[in-house]
Amino acid sequence: NQTTLTWNTRPQTTERLLGSFTVVSTAHTTFELDLSEFVRSRRQVGANRMALLFRQPNIGPLALVRSKEASAGRPELRLS
Repeated sequence: NQTTLTWNTRPQTTERLLGSFTVVSTAHTTFELDLSEFVRSRRQVGANRMALLFRQPNIGPLALVRSKEASAGRPELRLS
């Protein structure tokens, strides 16, 4: 629940790498990660909630991710 989520109540991480991409420019761009297998495997064990952690190494251009409240460039989650 995003209204009660805080740093102290964040989900635990397993540090399992699900995908990666390289940021080579500071221009606005879109990145896609196929998380189908992860979601499918979690659903098979009965999970109906999942959290994702985006982590950036300390090198290279910064990847800025906007929030859903942004006026443009909001993050999207597409399910198919």
